[in-house]
Amino acid sequence: MLPLLITVTTRTVPPKDDWSTHAGEEFLYVCRGAIELHTEFYTPTRLNCGESAYFDSKMRHCYRSLTDDDALILSVCTQDPTSQQPKLPEQCASEESHDKFPLPGHTQ
Repeated sequence: MLPLLITVTTRTVPPKDDWSTHAGEEFLYVCRGAIELHTEFYTPTRLNCGESAYFDSKMRHCYRSLTDDDALILSVCTQDPTSQQPKLPEQCASEESHDKFPLPGHTQ
């Protein structure tokens, strides 16, 4: 499993060719703000702080922030040990350190 703490900075949806896709499954939890989850085969879904989603990550997917501030999400991906790390489109999100953006209730 590959955990990623991601700051979602975009407010617009990039072209589908730029969306993320990788082997495995993905669990997504919104830590701060609200996002819209876009997937290749389903209607976009709004997720507010404290809400989550689970999906097949081989399906193209992307997130966009729905609030004035950037959203923060925890994404946990299963991965094949022989595959490459999932690609995060620059237009969609950026990885950040958990030290910079601690999870709610987390003390350093």
